[in-house]
Amino acid sequence: MLVPPDGIFGVIPTWVGVYTLSLVMFGFATLILYRRVFALILLGQRVARFDQPFIRIFGAIPMILGQSKVLQRVSFKNDWSGIAHFFIVWGFLSFTLSYLVFIYGDSISPSFSTTILTQTGVKIFAIYLDIVAALFLLVLVWAVLRRWVATPNRLSFDLTQKWEAAIILVLIGLLMVLTTLTEAFYVAAGGGGPTSAAIIGSAIGKLFINLGLEVGIAIALHAATWWAHLILILGFAVYIPMSKHMHLIGAPISFLLRDLEPMGTLPTPNDLETSEVFGAAKVQDFTWKELLDGYACAVCG
Repeated sequence: MLVPPDGIFGVIPTWVGVYTLSLVMFGFATLILYRRVFALILLGQRVARFDQPFIRIFGAIPMILGQSKVLQRVSFKNDWSGIAHFFIVWGFLSFTLSYLVFIYGDSISPSFSTTILTQTGVKIFAIYLDIVAALFLLVLVWAVLRRWVATPNRLSFDLTQKWEAAIILVLIGLLMVLTTLTEAFYVAAGGGGPTSAAIIGSAIGKLFINLGLEVGIAIALHAATWWAHLILILGFAVYIPMSKHMHLIGAPISFLLRDLEPMGTLPTPNDLETSEVFGAAKVQDFTWKELLDGYACAVCG
């Protein structure tokens, strides 16, 4: 995953395929996101949530990067789910950074990663991602057991039992497997450099060599798993706006645009005496922020 293949069929440069495919998939995802989410949110009533930008940004950092909301219910005796979620979020951010550096950067210039991270930095990052991928798989196994075997009461109702949860776990698991295999096939193909320092991927690659995997086949398998990994990543972008995992986008935005009034403050309608309708009877009766919050919900129980 860290080292891009040489090209497509030996003719088209890798970066052309990467950026063309990304443009198409992200464009498609943006269209879905607007039509299924933001077009509906814009039907809501106007409410001011763009004031005091510095307070909003710095106040949201602990909730977004620190995952303070999910960690506040952690119990080392009864519930470790918040810690698992924290790990998944930071794993997701770590791999996102790696995609920017190694896929979108190195596909244009092979020296991009070593220029900004140095040889030592790339080596450390490769080892880190290798370990994170392995831990990710362990956390996913734990998540499956928790949701469908040792199920806590708050995960026993219909919404939390939808197969969407299984789909995302399978997709993340595939990404981690492809990450490790891509590195393994790169090493088996004779690849070197700082990215080959990945402990697990390198060990599997050497195992393939000992099993007699031919260099030509290893090169082909490296390219196949690398492109499969990229396609799966871009598939996420399209899938997210169509699933409950829209909270990956909705929650950070909701935190940034949160109500800065003291907790418990209730707004008073200006036309209370003359209003014929109280509460919300249709979509337009909600504010756009209330509609956004619906997409920020993770349906996690």
